Amino acid sequence: ERFYFLADCRASMMKNNEAKTTNDKKSILNAFKKSSRMLQRSFSVAIIGNDSVTKSTSNAFYESDEEDNNLSNDEKASVMQIQKETESMKQSISDLYRRTQLLSNYAIINTSGLLQSVKKFRRNLPDHMNKLQDIKDERNICNGGAGSVRLSNEMEKFCAEAFCDGSINDARAIMLPKKGDGLELDWTQLRLGYRLGICTILCIWVCWDCLWNFISTEKATIGGLMAFPVFRAIGGLLLIHWFWALSVFVWSRYRINYVYLFDFDPRNVDTPLALFKEVTRETIIYYVLMLLYYKAFVHEIPDIMPPGYYPLILVLYAIKCLVFPLRKRAPLWKAIGRVITAPCTPVIFFHTYVADVFTSMVKIFQDLLWTGCFIISGDFLYDGSDVADFSHWHKKYWYKHM
Repeated sequence: ERFYFLADCRASMMKNNEAKTTNDKKSILNAFKKSSRMLQRSFSVAIIGNDSVTKSTSNAFYESDEEDNNLSNDEKASVMQIQKETESMKQSISDLYRRTQLLSNYAIINTSGLLQSVKKFRRNLPDHMNKLQDIKDERNICNGGAGSVRLSNEMEKFCAEAFCDGSINDARAIMLPKKGDGLELDWTQLRLGYRLGICTILCIWVCWDCLWNFISTEKATIGGLMAFPVFRAIGGLLLIHWFWALSVFVWSRYRINYVYLFDFDPRNVDTPLALFKEVTRETIIYYVLMLLYYKAFVHEIPDIMPPGYYPLILVLYAIKCLVFPLRKRAPLWKAIGRVITAPCTPVIFFHTYVADVFTSMVKIFQDLLWTGCFIISGDFLYDGSDVADFSHWHKKYWYKHM
């Protein structure tokens, strides 16, 4: 890459020399200097935001416009060609500079990882402590990243001399990575937006089916079906998950150290983007199973399986999400256990937070109890054809007073 970069620079310089020899040298050179200063000042305005710099930039702009009017068409074309090649050189050296920075980071990470592995090897196998002795020196691993650092310094000097009047700081500012111009495209946010769009469409579909069926038939929609409390309970848990993701996003956005306040293990804490990714996936599955159950119950889709199997699948999926991954869910269940046994066990601030959330989940707990009885009794197989098939356990004394 360095060879191709130098070759590109050499070719651009040769073209500039040819343009200078074929046209008036002084006028083209002056115009080229004016355009270079304009670019430097625009970078200064974007980075520093100084009003005096802005005024001087506007004055230079009008002066350059007056001088451009005195140039011939051929000279203007040559100036434009030089400016394009200058911008091409700037872009090439900026891309290469950023790649060398990534390469330097790669060398640092691998050096640290290899040193940690060597220390662990020597600690676990003390009889072989003399082996891998040379690797203790960081300079023996990827040369300590010295090659990429040296190349970065060379490019800083080249950019400073060519475009920034010898200012290293201005050259570094030009070659810094800007927001949105990453070398590799990050598809994470695009996937998240795609999932949010799917969730929105499914939500509108569910609302439309419920409203249209009520208007057309004047009968109760999915809210009147037997398994609706199951979907209501899982929907309540899903809302808690959404609110937690939004809370973590706000805390992270405004630099509130909730990990320290809640005494979390930083290794088990998800980022807001990961939480939104997880909750959107759960929401899509929730809406799809709700629509399948409703359509199967009113016989608008083929009877692939009994309609009650769809809420059963949703319950099993909810249990899976509440238990796995176990490394991240175990602290939550431990906190819930501490909340339940609070008089007998010590509590921390996070346990108080969980208890406060539980006070707002009374209806969800009632629906969860209904869901458990609905699944255990086998009433999820009820298809609505014969009322005698339903056990009516929800009318029993023990359920009403539990």
